[in-house]
Amino acid sequence: MMYVGICYKTEEEFRYFTRQLEMYYENISIYNLKVKMYSCVHDIIYDIENKQHFDVVFLGMERQEESLLLGIKIKQLIKEVLLIYVGQSTMLAPKALELGAFRYVIMDHKFGLSDALYSAVKEAENINKHHYIISTCRYWVKIPCADILYCYKSGKMSVIVTEKTEYKERIPLYQLYDKLKDLSNEFIMIERGEIVSISKIKSIKKNMVYLTGNIKLPVGRTYISTLRSIASSFK
Repeated sequence: MMYVGICYKTEEEFRYFTRQLEMYYENISIYNLKVKMYSCVHDIIYDIENKQHFDVVFLGMERQEESLLLGIKIKQLIKEVLLIYVGQSTMLAPKALELGAFRYVIMDHKFGLSDALYSAVKEAENINKHHYIISTCRYWVKIPCADILYCYKSGKMSVIVTEKTEYKERIPLYQLYDKLKDLSNEFIMIERGEIVSISKIKSIKKNMVYLTGNIKLPVGRTYISTLRSIASSFK
């Protein structure tokens, strides 16, 4: 599933967005998109700060400076979000693109929003190929595979460790391992209860593996030869 946020300020913007979404309805179903509309900028920021993720956000440009500032704030909270600004003219397009907009759409273009959404969905699909996604009824988080140091089992939970934080998911570790292998060839088991990212290995000494961040983990006897072989050939 992909999450799309839409921020509007005026009735004209609201009518435009709803009309465009109706035109795109079939594709919304095909791509399993969940769309949420906001008339207040504070509401979308509140949701994002409370773990609501968005892959794509549309921003109406009726209140120009406020929309640009909102886009900056959203980018700070969700680094890889795709922002699409929608305005009456091209006057602010250079500024929006300079601030990291994915697209700038002119409101009177009949298929502008739907075309931009289609492009954004394709781009988001490509981005998501390199991320591990945890989705629960309480929150949704997207973890870049390149950020993962190692994973371990803790009771009925699997824990994903990055340099900045830890993420917990209620699945067996072997299922997590299978999912990670589908996303990247960087991951390997070093013990029944531990997975490491090969790209984070600094050295292997005896039965210990040393990772980025001064982390050291024990390696099971049955795993050590495979680990050495794969680590030495990994590029």
